[in-house]
Amino acid sequence: MSRSGTQTRYAGAIKTERCILNRLVSNDRDQVCRLRTDPEVRRYLGGPTEEAKFESQFLHMLGPCLDHYWAVRGAVDQAFIGLVSLDLSQIEIDTEVSYEFLPEYWGKGFATESVGAVVDFALADPSINRVVAETQAANWPSRRLLDRVGLHLIESIDRFGEEQVIYATKPGQLSDNST
Repeated sequence: MSRSGTQTRYAGAIKTERCILNRLVSNDRDQVCRLRTDPEVRRYLGGPTEEAKFESQFLHMLGPCLDHYWAVRGAVDQAFIGLVSLDLSQIEIDTEVSYEFLPEYWGKGFATESVGAVVDFALADPSINRVVAETQAANWPSRRLLDRVGLHLIESIDRFGEEQVIYATKPGQLSDNST
């Protein structure tokens, strides 16, 4: 049992009680475009992506980094719910979890369940020391989600012209990889 509930991994996918996280595929293009171009989804993520720029972003997501992006789908109906990814943090020391969910699924626990499962998945890898997440300080729903999945506030910084907060699975400053 983990903080995200019982989970099973199979063929690159993660299954939780209500979600299946599996590889992003080209058929996900329209839903991911919807995420990336939605002003409310992108409110704390630098604003909506221009559709022309989205195409190259999406091709990158489908490239060699494919295993780092999961499409989150409903376990029962396979409906696209959102996107969770793992990548190097901004300063390329820690593994960073990122996420975007369609607004109609906000406040229903899908993000907590899915992000928690991906954090658990990452921490099962002995080469990953800790997982971090960065969000704008003003993004209280995201901050509460990070608390619920077991990340802890470690510092505030100014980046991208906004106050950002960094959360981590282990205490310590972001630049200290030994904790």
